[in-house]
This record gives sequence, C-alpha cells and structure tokens, in this order.
Amino acid sequence: MATRLYLPASGSPPLAALAVNANWELTNGLLRLPCFTAKQNTALATDPRTWPSTTTQQWCWRQYQSDVLAEAYNWTTADTVSMVIGKCGEPSALTADTHLAYVVRVVSGDGSVIRGVIGLYHATSTEFPNVASAATRIHNARVNGATNFSSQVGDRIIIEVGLHGVTPAAVQVQMRFGDPTATGDFALTAGLTTDLDPWVQLSRTVTFGTPPAVLVVQDAALALAAEGPALVQHNILVVADALSALAADGPALTQHNALLVADALLALLAETPTLTPHDPAIQLVVQDAVLALGAEAPELTQHNILIMTDALLALAADGAVLTQHNILAVADALLALAADSPALAQHHVLVVQDALIGLTAEALHLVTEEESYYLLFGRNINQGIFVGMEAGVG
Repeated sequence: MATRLYLPASGSPPLAALAVNANWELTNGLLRLPCFTAKQNTALATDPRTWPSTTTQQWCWRQYQSDVLAEAYNWTTADTVSMVIGKCGEPSALTADTHLAYVVRVVSGDGSVIRGVIGLYHATSTEFPNVASAATRIHNARVNGATNFSSQVGDRIIIEVGLHGVTPAAVQVQMRFGDPTATGDFALTAGLTTDLDPWVQLSRTVTFGTPPAVLVVQDAALALAAEGPALVQHNILVVADALSALAADGPALTQHNALLVADALLALLAETPTLTPHDPAIQLVVQDAVLALGAEAPELTQHNILIMTDALLALAADGAVLTQHNILAVADALLALAADSPALAQHHVLVVQDALIGLTAEALHLVTEEESYYLLFGRNINQGIFVGMEAGVG
C-alpha cells in the first residue's frame, strides 16, 4: 500500500507561517496550502512565474501541509517519494534550464519541531519542455535525501514543490495545480499533455486524523465511583504505577482499544472489562500488577487477547470466556479460577508459563471444530502434578 496526496489550487493551511526547508534558496511568491488524501475539488490552475535570479538555485513555489498523523511511524531511507505535475513549461528557446524539485518532510503538529526528511531532490532530471507543448514532469520512487527518523502521533507531513534552475534566464516558467473530483489522476509518466490531476505519493501507508483518545493515569489514584470508563473507537486506557479503582462497572472498550495496567492495582469490584470486536490489536494487558475481578471473569469476543505477566489474576466466580480467535496468556504469574475454568471456543489458546494455575471447581473446557488447542502448564496446584504440554483436537 501507499499514500497518495492531492495538491489543491486553493485552501487554508493549518500552519500559516511554517518556514520552508533550509535547502531552498528562493521563496518568492511562496504559497502555503493544505493537502489531503481525498480531492477537495479545486479547479486546475496554471501558475506562471518569472525567475527572480539567474544563478543556479532552488526555488520553492508551494508548501503543502497535511492533516495530523493518527499514528507514529519509523521512517527509513527505503521510503520513496513519487510525484507528477502537469503543464510544466518554459520559453521556446529553452533558456530557463528548469527542473522539478521537491522536499517532503515531517514536522510536529505546530511546526516547532522538525522530525526528519522523507525525501529531497534538488538536481537536474528532465528539463521542462517548450511552454507551447507543456507536459508532465515526474519523479518515480526516489529515495534521494531520505533519512531515518521517527514521527509521532499529531505530526504533519509537509510537501514542498518547486524548481531547480541551472543558471536560468530571467524568463517565465509554469506549473499547474488543482484537484477537481470529476477529473482523473495523471499516470506516473513524463511528457503527458492532457489536463489531469497532479499528486504526490509516499511508499509508506500512513493514517491521518484526530489521534486516538488516550486516558493515562500514572503515579496516581483513579477512582470511578459508579461506572467504569467507556472507550469507543481507537482508544487507550493506561494505568501505570497507580491505583485504579472501578467501584461498580468495569471499563467497556469498543473497537481497536487497549487497556494497559503496569505496576499497578486494578480493582474491578462488580463487573469485568468488556472487550468488543474488531481487530487482533484489541488487548487487555496486565503487567507486574494485581488484577482482581470480584464477580465475573473477563469476557473476550472476537480477536481479543488477555495477557498477564508477572501478575496475580484472581477470578472469584466465573472463569474467563474467550470467543473466536482469542488468547489468554499468563506468564510468571498466579492464575486462580475459583469456580469455573476458562471456556475456550473456536481457535483459542490458553498459555500458562512458569506459573501456578488453579482450577478449583470445573475442568478445562475446550470446544473446537477444526483447530488444535495448545496448553502449557507449570504445575497443577490441585493435583500436585506436572502436566507439561498437551495438544488435542475437539
């Protein structure tokens, strides 16, 4: 997958005064504009300008600014930049010796911090054609100028498009920008004389938009007297070095959520966490902690994971219920199921490593149609024997 960004002819940029990359030498007539992964239906418009200086130099015409990143990314020198700009042209005598140039980089959401450069090309490529036969100029999967760096949630991608001129004459040159929705995209081909939409494409797939809602409790006490937090769509509840007391209802996590408890006490007095489908990334993680579920065990539905590391999990009444592609993992821990054992249905894995597992009332119940279940126990504290590893089918 890749990320294609369109270059509208008008619009309000989120950062009205962001400086251009230091490698640009001219900014005469600089326009700052927003860019998007979806077309904004601005009309195609030719931008003609006259070279203000005749020395070899880089001239930034347009700075396009993205929405904020919804995720963090590790960029590398293998990430590529491609682009196609239409109606590029210079005078008939070809005296401008002008070439398409760019910088693509990442800055913090407010522009105060430069994270790194995804790509930079300030050199000769294919000279602009005669303006009478203005045509596309491209860059195809270039890695020039790329650096290794990390971007954060809330950062922005900045695309700067301009020219590299080799001792150009003080003559007029042109490019064409816009993103009408009724018009198709240019192919990544130089020399096209049609009138289609220009674009810039990154080889990495990135997600834009409001960052995930995060509730973080660190070195603190979180007391919810009646109901637990309800986190809906791309949310995270983090409790670190803290006491989280949910007096009545447990947290309800819906769609792509994570509940993380590290070096903490999480006490759910009545109801347990409810994790609702959509992605294997939905996790309930308890590390170096005590998770006490006073009445009901966790109920994990569709592609969920419950992980306990170096922790005590006490399920006082019911065993964990795992439905469809779920994992209950306990490492270096005590898992005590006081009444019912875990019920694993359809492609589940229960892993207990370097731990005590006590199933006091009922035996482990596995239900399957096709797949095998793998169980790893350290010692069964009820029977006083070493079980080892067993595998069975239905």
